[in-house]
Amino acid sequence: MSAFSPLLDLLHQPFLAPLVLSSLLLLPLAIYRVLHRPPSPTRKARTRKFWFTMAVLVGPVWLLTPISYLAFGWGCLASLGWGGFSWPRGKGARIASGFGVGWASLEVLFSLIHLYLAYRIQPVTPPLTADPAQLRQIFLRVLQANLQRANHELVSEDDELSSLPEENLEEVLEEVEGALDIKHGGKGIERLEEDDERAVAFRERLRTWFYHADWDSLQRDNILDWISWSTFNSSLEHTLSIPAYKTVLLDALELIERRTGKILPPGRNESIRVIRLTLDKVNVRHRPLILYTLTWLLNQLCSVTYWSKGVKRVKFGEIEYLVHFPDDWTPEKGRKKAASSPILYIHGLGFGFLQNHFVISTLLRDYSSHPILVPIQPAISMTLPSRRHLVPFSRPETIRSLSLALDHYKFYSPDSDDHSGGVTIFSHSNGSTSHAWVLKDIPAAIRRSCFVDPVVFCLWEGDVCYNFVYRDPSTAIELLMSFFIGSELGIANTISRNFDWSSNTLFFEDIVNGTDASRTAFFLGGRDAIVHAERVKHYLEHHGVSKGLHYDPRGSHGEALLGKTLDKVLRWVGGEDHQDDGTTSTST
Repeated sequence: MSAFSPLLDLLHQPFLAPLVLSSLLLLPLAIYRVLHRPPSPTRKARTRKFWFTMAVLVGPVWLLTPISYLAFGWGCLASLGWGGFSWPRGKGARIASGFGVGWASLEVLFSLIHLYLAYRIQPVTPPLTADPAQLRQIFLRVLQANLQRANHELVSEDDELSSLPEENLEEVLEEVEGALDIKHGGKGIERLEEDDERAVAFRERLRTWFYHADWDSLQRDNILDWISWSTFNSSLEHTLSIPAYKTVLLDALELIERRTGKILPPGRNESIRVIRLTLDKVNVRHRPLILYTLTWLLNQLCSVTYWSKGVKRVKFGEIEYLVHFPDDWTPEKGRKKAASSPILYIHGLGFGFLQNHFVISTLLRDYSSHPILVPIQPAISMTLPSRRHLVPFSRPETIRSLSLALDHYKFYSPDSDDHSGGVTIFSHSNGSTSHAWVLKDIPAAIRRSCFVDPVVFCLWEGDVCYNFVYRDPSTAIELLMSFFIGSELGIANTISRNFDWSSNTLFFEDIVNGTDASRTAFFLGGRDAIVHAERVKHYLEHHGVSKGLHYDPRGSHGEALLGKTLDKVLRWVGGEDHQDDGTTSTST
């Protein structure tokens, strides 16, 4: 008997054949396919936990589709009786084989559909058509971040100016801006020295958009590529072809040279790659149908659990919400008592209810005296059957829907002089983008704000974009985030084709009562793998945030939604640390 006879016998079995072949031939291919990225100068050595996670979780999940192709091929050969393959004779084995091949056929079909959808989302979105003057003002606000206090005052005087007569407001603002322009050579930004610590810090953060390339290696056209994308969502060639945009572009370049303390040499360094999120190829990695199916089933199970606790699904505009109301709640009670104020929880990217089940369940159990609303977001929750999986909710849709919901439940009245109404918005990670939209468009609807792992601050520094989309994973958590979340079809489409830089960026001046610890709280983790928490902490402290800033130097992204930290977050959200007279009680 040949030494290979046992192996040859295995290859004639319905399920062991594809498994054996895949283990021998496809595991290296799976690892290569998951890890393959263009060479990166910042690639770090991969940890042992990274390789363990790749071997026992990510690699096998990716392999399910190639194995399905093999099983489908075996089923075809067995049905035709070719190559010595045949269906097993036993009834149980035959049923099992039929089910296995049937599911493999669905996986094969799904892989083709997934491939088509991944191709369909690749075309870039049209260039922005915003007002050039408005874009310049936004760019100025970015460059003025963390400069001298005098510069900050230009963009944070709303409280003082709001008391002026409306007909005088524009005139006064023009005088203030004119005075600043005169002070800084008509550009609104002082020219820093090359060794000024503010210039050094800004160069260090800005080079993230160029894969951390050395600043001295950058040339003017490299920077112009980035400005053209970040300002107009357009290629440099297209932006230069429009005179008004060209003026803004060249003006922005000069402002950057002033802020960084360095004059850039002309030309382009062809070896430098620039991150242009909405113009670059969408990074989508295939995942099997079984993963989407299990996610959907578990989310449905979560929905049944919420239904048993009195939660209803209500639709306002295009967005559906989980809604829970206490039996004895009234709008008057919600306005008067912190322990009865409405809570709006906006979750981040991932697996939807499944990923946020602990948070939602805890809110329903321990904070049942509050009305609770949770918007359902198919585009960022792996909800493939939904028609909105590849059409994320836009800013206008979100604001219209929330306005309808808040008005319907009388959480606040836009025409009322009573400012005691409104909701407590509790947002996590990407949920802070919708939170930012509400702050900008209907700030009167917000009573209190809680940001957990927010991604909207310091977006101009590039850490969130680079860490979530472009970084080569080197740790287990980075690998899990990259494969299971960052490269999922709907999430990748949301981030890479529906990202509005100016709309999603939140400046501190846009936050209602941002320095009042009883009205606004920020929770950050020093080991956050997405947000550069130390930089965000510095930004918030620079703007006067103190007691409202909760910083855990050992905390990671999402850890604030677990254990004792979640208890602290929910105590704040639920008003247990808040008194109606505006004071804050001590919490641990």
